[in-house]
Amino acid sequence: MNMMSVWDAFEKTRILHGGRPAVTTQHGSSLSYNELHAAVTSATEGEARSEESRPPIAVTASITQRCIIDCWRAFQRGGIVLPVPDHPLRHPPVPSCLTKQDGAIACIIETSGSTGRPKAVRLSHSNLLYSATAVSARLHFGPEDRWLLSLPPFHIGGFSILIRCAVSGGSVVIPDGIDRPSLYRTIVEQGVTHLSLVPAMVPELLACGPLPSS
Repeated sequence: MNMMSVWDAFEKTRILHGGRPAVTTQHGSSLSYNELHAAVTSATEGEARSEESRPPIAVTASITQRCIIDCWRAFQRGGIVLPVPDHPLRHPPVPSCLTKQDGAIACIIETSGSTGRPKAVRLSHSNLLYSATAVSARLHFGPEDRWLLSLPPFHIGGFSILIRCAVSGGSVVIPDGIDRPSLYRTIVEQGVTHLSLVPAMVPELLACGPLPSS
């Protein structure tokens, strides 16, 4: 049996929820799953896939709609996604080309480096899909919900949001900025139901005002 890829999961969700918003901005504009699919596939039209080698595809992992399209473009091409910061100061060494034996790998992502130098970690399609499915089930995240992209996608905390939404049919919400007032305003105005935070962000966000109850 062939392994389901992250792109396969996206396609399955698009068939079920094509008209629902996949990406929503702070101003309320959105891309449906069908529109996101069209943006991705039009960008990759005519590009060949390689079954023998799979070079990592670097994606500038900013909190933007462009980043989301580029990540899905890399998955659609069958590539290995390598999310990098806007202004990378350092990167761990990564292989310049991975062979077909590495076909289960979906992305290479840096650790936070909180206990030492950041390391490049290979995550498989199964790693991403099982995690997204389990978290979505535990937190009751579904097609009616919206997850705020409050962490940068070059860390797994932010990157995982893209996968959870694609697996569950929910919407990624892009804030105007990552300053606490911008995040708070987006939560309130765009009906955010889920968000990911590091501990230091919690009291700062609560200081902006009461959060909506679910």
